[in-house]
Amino acid sequence: MKKIVNLVKNGVSYQIGPVTQAEINQMVSDISSVSAATTAHTTAITSIQTSLQNVYTKSETDAAISSAVSEIDTDIFVITNALPTTDINPNKVYIVPSTGDTGATNIYTEYVYVNNAWEKIGEFKADTDLSGYYTSAQVDSLLAALDKAWFGTQSQYNALSSTDATKLYFIYEETI
Repeated sequence: MKKIVNLVKNGVSYQIGPVTQAEINQMVSDISSVSAATTAHTTAITSIQTSLQNVYTKSETDAAISSAVSEIDTDIFVITNALPTTDINPNKVYIVPSTGDTGATNIYTEYVYVNNAWEKIGEFKADTDLSGYYTSAQVDSLLAALDKAWFGTQSQYNALSSTDATKLYFIYEETI
């Protein structure tokens, strides 16, 4: 026997035309399944939203990366007069003047700290570039030329007052 049914679900009234009891039972079952699936999806969406609250935005990620990179110590060498016994950084190369070096030879020994011991990894000699400086021979030559730049006699120079002597200009030109 078929009958017209008014179905109310979650406060909403549905009027269903002539149906059998089996069809009504199936509809109720279908509605319950949809309701259960909706609840499961809502729970999953809520869980995802909660998880996303702990995710950095692009600008937060960029800021975190920039901050981390700026804290990286890029200095490899530590120049010291003696190898340390405490606060040793195993990621550094320690540079120490060679034994007996008085500074005149500029020879240094390089060490790293490995397996709780110092290990010598090499030596280097720091060559000083003095190409932009005068040699002692060049300075001597310039000084000798300055003596010749005075065109007067020694007695004339000695006769100048100290005020006049400060006004003297020497003209000197030499190709080196």
